[in-house]
Amino acid sequence: RGAWGEGPAEGPPHLMLGVGKEIGPTESWEPHGEGGETWGHLWDQHLGFAAAAAAAAAAPAAAAAAAAAGAAPAPLPHGPGTTPAAPGGPPGQAAPGEEADTWHMPISLQDQVVNLLVRLALLLLNATEPGTVSKDEEVGLQQQYALGLLAEAATVWPNCNIKVQYLEKLLPTHMEASAKNNPQPLMLGQIGVSCTVPPAMLTTSLHIVKSLLQARSLHLLQTVHTLVGKLVEPCQQTKSWPHVKELCEIVRMACSWKPPKGEAGTTEVATIWSDVDKVLERQMTLASRDVGVNNIPITLHGHPQVLGGLCCSLAVLETLEPLMPPQRMEAYTPLLVRLLNKIVKEMTTAAQMQAQMQMQNAQARQSKPIPLSVGTAEGPEYGSLAWATAACMRLLAPRVLHNNDYRKAVLSAVVSLVVGMTVRFLDPALLLEVLKVVSRWLVDPYPGQTGQLSMKEGVLLCQRLGMLERMAAISDPGLRATFDSSFVQLVQKLCSAPQVPKELREDAFTKIERMFMVGLRANNPSVRRDFFALYDSYVPMALFDRLQFIIFNHDWEAMAQQFWLKHALDMIFAVLKDDEDLLLAFNTAQVPSLLPGTRQNTYSPPPHMQTKPPAASQQQSSQPSQQQQQQQ
Repeated sequence: RGAWGEGPAEGPPHLMLGVGKEIGPTESWEPHGEGGETWGHLWDQHLGFAAAAAAAAAAPAAAAAAAAAGAAPAPLPHGPGTTPAAPGGPPGQAAPGEEADTWHMPISLQDQVVNLLVRLALLLLNATEPGTVSKDEEVGLQQQYALGLLAEAATVWPNCNIKVQYLEKLLPTHMEASAKNNPQPLMLGQIGVSCTVPPAMLTTSLHIVKSLLQARSLHLLQTVHTLVGKLVEPCQQTKSWPHVKELCEIVRMACSWKPPKGEAGTTEVATIWSDVDKVLERQMTLASRDVGVNNIPITLHGHPQVLGGLCCSLAVLETLEPLMPPQRMEAYTPLLVRLLNKIVKEMTTAAQMQAQMQMQNAQARQSKPIPLSVGTAEGPEYGSLAWATAACMRLLAPRVLHNNDYRKAVLSAVVSLVVGMTVRFLDPALLLEVLKVVSRWLVDPYPGQTGQLSMKEGVLLCQRLGMLERMAAISDPGLRATFDSSFVQLVQKLCSAPQVPKELREDAFTKIERMFMVGLRANNPSVRRDFFALYDSYVPMALFDRLQFIIFNHDWEAMAQQFWLKHALDMIFAVLKDDEDLLLAFNTAQVPSLLPGTRQNTYSPPPHMQTKPPAASQQQSSQPSQQQQQQQ
């Protein structure tokens, strides 16, 4: 402490926790020696020791980088293992006549420092109850500081040995204790509720493993590779999306790890793939069954823990999909098809029950329908049946259209989501996900998409999506605006995109746009102009044909809430040609005589307007005078 400037160098030494002594993860520590420091003071001492050690090890590399860049090197920290400052000189510079002491921390001390940080991060959980904010704000800040120092130490010392055995033992213990201490009773009709609260132990474990993997060290990967697969199952018991999102990031970093150039590969990555596959397949198989032990029916909305595990498995599978070879992903396709049909069946059944309950209640019959869950424009709420349905559709969409059995099952499930009055009780965000999948199928194919929708199937799906507006299926204003904008873009691409076949463009305009008129009702003026150009090119330019289309052929019911006559007049006025002069008959300016027998003045058109030769016109003009002479 005297070298660090925190107190006198003399006096009895204070306890250095974790250095030269093995301390159990659940052992209670009491301060020894004189002074009687508090818990916070002891943590400050050891965090300061670890920070100084990490800074001392990283300082030579930082000084070399600064010298290479032409900048002044940063001063070395004044701590143990570094050269003390010379009188009147900068820190890290030896006094005249003394040799510079370039000190490197031994590997054994590196291991002790890193394991000390891991143990501090875990032991500080004693002051924090699972799922709550720390009672002592200072302890929470110290834990965050320890995790930050651990990430830096893993980068500075990539070859340190970390003991993760106690972490593997403590994690299941804390999860079981949290499940017993925080039970949540299942409510009738409640969708996607988890029965456990994510403990602080799981949060800290995820942070530790992520910090070690971010160092991109083969030695650290070999140390924690067995822990990656064991983190999946605890996350399957929680409904917390931040925990699942961090787990997906950890699995992605571990499975995408590649050795640096010149180094041989490792088998740890294959072990991680195998462990994760086993956990995912086991959980998804359990969720796809109709009955369990003793013929007990397994329903996802009746077993929220099974639903939470399924959602976590689907999230991890979506993260690993870009990294998987096609053969590995095809093995999940039959399981995903069964899951999609089961989830859709349960969700439509629950929606029918809720619709019947609302119809029986006279007061609720007058109110708006209440969906089972409400998501956002980004997607349904995590942990709900709607989220699981959207995830299954996203995973199956690129790889089911080439197989007739899978194609029929998936299309049947998608159509059942957008038909019937029960659609008003579904999550509006799920309907938006259906629209996104159909749009990708028709105009923006997935990378590596196998198969395509037929023209009849594409038009039918678009018609079902267009009927959602008339059924008032989406009550949320924000989601309704997003859905309408996305549907207008889909119809515009179907009617005008060059990559769309001509027959499909014509059918889309006739059976989708003319039925719903979403283009002429769009809020964007440029979109309305584009769709009006489609109408203008579809209807012949003759005035009779335009009037016949407006009055007899076209149904304007879709624009009942707007001033539809404006568009009808625009179609009529579009017949006019501004670049041509008006041609009138040669006798349009002739005024009838007021008195009988009075000779009328004849009109002679200008030469540029004459349609016959001058001789012929003179001969014709002379004929009336001869007739008059004969009459006289």
